[in-house]
Amino acid sequence: MGDESLSSTVGTKTAQALVLGKTDEYIDCSEPVAANAVIAELIRQAQHTIMLLAPVLDMPVFNSAETATRLANFVAQNPRNRAQFLLGDEMLFIRHSPRLVELFRKFSTFLQVRMLTSEYLHTEEMFLVVDEIGYFRQSAGRPPIVAHMNSRAQSRQLVRRFNELWEFGEHLRELHPLGL
Repeated sequence: MGDESLSSTVGTKTAQALVLGKTDEYIDCSEPVAANAVIAELIRQAQHTIMLLAPVLDMPVFNSAETATRLANFVAQNPRNRAQFLLGDEMLFIRHSPRLVELFRKFSTFLQVRMLTSEYLHTEEMFLVVDEIGYFRQSAGRPPIVAHMNSRAQSRQLVRRFNELWEFGEHLRELHPLGL
């Protein structure tokens, strides 16, 4: 996903016209290009927190150089910024996400990853919540795929769900084999 895809049309707006905390409408992300552009914009505009629940991580989107740069910039903005990824498949993440793995190793205080435990692997939703304001959500069997740049109520519900699953998540030993 290059920067040219960020200007792709998302409904009647371009992804670059979406402003976290301001754009107050649901965004149809049924098309993959639109979904990728909205995810990129959410990460780019994050100021405090990023929470991602992804039983199956979309490698082309999240393991891209653009996403790695955006996450590194996010961490550099403020020492209190935090990103938490809750994923489903440890080996898939380690083997097929070298950019993310390196970033999570380098900035382990600010970028944290845990794995869903076996009882929660059946989770059929993926969501990304930024600053408890904006979100992207994809639920299996429940189209459409939607996002919203200014929905505190829905974002807080997703954050509560995320925090419940995070508490049961398992630390990724492969990121820190010496336990450091």
